Amino acid sequence: MRNFKKIIPRIAAILIFFFVLESVVKFLYMPYDKYSLYANREYKEEQGKVDMIFCGTSHVYSALNPSIIDERLGVNSFNLGTGSQPLNATYWLIKEALRINPVKTVFLEASISTMIRGNNDSAKLGVYDRLITPLTRLEFIINEPKNSMKVRELFYSTRVSDYFDFDTVLDNVSYKLSANGQEAPSVMMTPGEPVYYSKGYINNDTVYNGKKAARQNDRTHYWDRDNVSEESLQAFYDIVELCEENDVELTLLGVPLTPQFMDNAGDMEDMHAFYQGLASEYGLKYYDMNYIEDRDVLFGNTSFRDRAHLNNTGGTICSNLISEIYQMGDDYLQRFEYPEFEES
Repeated sequence: MRNFKKIIPRIAAILIFFFVLESVVKFLYMPYDKYSLYANREYKEEQGKVDMIFCGTSHVYSALNPSIIDERLGVNSFNLGTGSQPLNATYWLIKEALRINPVKTVFLEASISTMIRGNNDSAKLGVYDRLITPLTRLEFIINEPKNSMKVRELFYSTRVSDYFDFDTVLDNVSYKLSANGQEAPSVMMTPGEPVYYSKGYINNDTVYNGKKAARQNDRTHYWDRDNVSEESLQAFYDIVELCEENDVELTLLGVPLTPQFMDNAGDMEDMHAFYQGLASEYGLKYYDMNYIEDRDVLFGNTSFRDRAHLNNTGGTICSNLISEIYQMGDDYLQRFEYPEFEES
């Protein structure tokens, strides 16, 4: 027992050392324009008040502006979209949100990559960085199958690729210690990248030039029902169950895409039918904005920043439309021109 008492202070000292080291490394090397820095700060400020959340990939964080939706619906919403967000990681974002907020409505992206992508290490790190409670972060790490990923999630220092990039360190420290250091930068370190607005909404005013792709999309952006990931499908079922257990309304959302993207994305009608089948099976609403009436007028090239992401103009249009459709309740289908659905 005496030896154990002697060891405790040493263990505590080691833990404190690692905590301080990690904090210093994060301050020096985490890019000052990293979205999670500002999204997490706001999310913590809103903790206990958020009643609507939006989950999915970069398509979602570019399409839904909570500030507009809050004003239109009288809710307190937050966008939890992250780059290439895999469904098995989305589950933890939703679980945490339901623990710390009075969430009533969850919008979940229904896209090609939602079901086909599967595991993606960098994308999972992006989700981990958006979790704000120690308990959920611990659960996320415990459920991570790769030991190497557990280490990367737990220790930011293992993610730094170049400790001798002093120019980046100088830029980071200069901005973080500046008068505007608590606010998201209006210009990103990489020119042309979308900027952080508020409540998880990320976008810019770049306008897509309408250029077509020379070949079909890569596998994660090409619909083939045979490529649906069993892991992603199971995560979807888990999310449905989680929302049912907590009496939360789950709505599937298809974000607008350009014709140039969809022409190279496989059988998009079959993708719609796939998600419509899931929505029908579990009694969910399904807003597929690629079938909204007057789609070509509402979402022309001027509404996009590239082939697959809405720009700020498009995000504003989409946010207003989602608000209108949500207010229609069970009559929402009147706004869509869905193809006749047949089970398959």
